Amino acid sequence: MPMEASTVQLNDIALFVEVAKRKSFSLAARALNMPTSTLSRRINELERAIGLRLINRNTRRLDLTEAGAAYTVSYTHLRAHET
Repeated sequence: MPMEASTVQLNDIALFVEVAKRKSFSLAARALNMPTSTLSRRINELERAIGLRLINRNTRRLDLTEAGAAYTVSYTHLRAHET
């Protein structure tokens, strides 16, 4: 059963943005000092909670979906306007 959007953790969005920025789960996990498996699970949970695929993954590539690109831009924009 999908989680409701209200259960989305802002930290999970920040984790996603780190993966998007580095275009790699392993590089992002290293930068965040967390296991790659944990990071991957958190991104999967975020995608399930919002009901959108943010990243297209395969063994050789990681590409953002249109929704993933929009989330990245929105998060970056919000962070730029923090007081």
